[in-house]
Amino acid sequence: MDSDPLQVSMPTSDALIAAGSTGLIYIIDETRVMKRCVYGDHIDLATERQAYKRLGSHPSIAGYYGATKNGSAIILERGKCLRDIYQQVNADDIPIHEKLRWATEAATGLRYIHGKGIIHADVGCSNLILTQDRHLKFIDFAGSSIDGEEATVCYEWCTYRPSVPTISIQTDIFAYGCTIFEIETGRPPYYEFELRSDRTRHIERLYQEHKFPNLQHLMLGELIRNCWDNKFRSMDEVIQALTELTQKINMTTH
Repeated sequence: MDSDPLQVSMPTSDALIAAGSTGLIYIIDETRVMKRCVYGDHIDLATERQAYKRLGSHPSIAGYYGATKNGSAIILERGKCLRDIYQQVNADDIPIHEKLRWATEAATGLRYIHGKGIIHADVGCSNLILTQDRHLKFIDFAGSSIDGEEATVCYEWCTYRPSVPTISIQTDIFAYGCTIFEIETGRPPYYEFELRSDRTRHIERLYQEHKFPNLQHLMLGELIRNCWDNKFRSMDEVIQALTELTQKINMTTH
């Protein structure tokens, strides 16, 4: 999977499909994309390359194919951002068994990431892609913490509760709970505050006060709440609970 340096032509501006704080994403072909540095800073991409190399091949991690010679871009597996998909479809039209599979794929991917000494630090539907065969995979390790090094990102406005330490396995699990909320409902927690200028501070305060969105009618509500209440100490525990919950749901929906 890792064959850098690669000889790849730089794509034209019309191939740009996404832009984030750490990179610009360009289409190369049907199976690959290029992520280029923002502002010419290669530091974040160096972290991301290190993470992808350590993670290697895993069913829930986007494929890494190498870097360009000057280190200004990396080549990754192509997929569609899960949040973008939910913005185009009604969440109720996605079968619960598929949502459960996505929740499981995200959980096993995050367990694997933690097992490799990495804290993702930005777990969410914006950093999960759906591949052509409709499997879910993690992307974007540019700001992750590796072996306890300081992370250079800190989640997004709807997935973080201020904690000590700032970034940890527990904060990743909290954000995973927010991700599962979005997978089931199609919207991030507290989506109604998205347009507020102080949305991050406002939602963090709500989380600190243990005020969460209503989960009463969600099939995955108990799992989500346990992520938010720090009931899980590891993704192993999350996966065990998710497996048991999946079995119960399958019994009631068949």
